[in-house]
Amino acid sequence: MEDLLEFMIRPVYWLARVLLWFTWEFAVQTVGWHVGWVVCRLLTLGRWPEEGIGCQETVGVGRLLFVVCVGILFLLGIVWFLGSSL
Repeated sequence: MEDLLEFMIRPVYWLARVLLWFTWEFAVQTVGWHVGWVVCRLLTLGRWPEEGIGCQETVGVGRLLFVVCVGILFLLGIVWFLGSSL
C-alpha cells in the first residue's frame, strides 16, 4: 500500500518542484531582474546597478531582491494602470 501511495505522490511532488523552479528562475529572476534593471537604470540615469543586465547570478542577495521587486512592482503598476483605464 505504501508503494502505491508513493508511486502516486512522486509525480505530483516533481511537478510542484518544476513549477516552483520555473516560477523562481523565469518569472522572478529573469523577468523581474531585466525589467527592474532597466527601470533602475532609467531612474538613476545609468548609474545603478553597476552590474550588467545579464549578471543577476553574481550580484548580492539584497541588490537582487531590490531590483527584482522594482521590476515586479513596475509590471504590476502597468497592469493596474491598463486595467483601470480600459
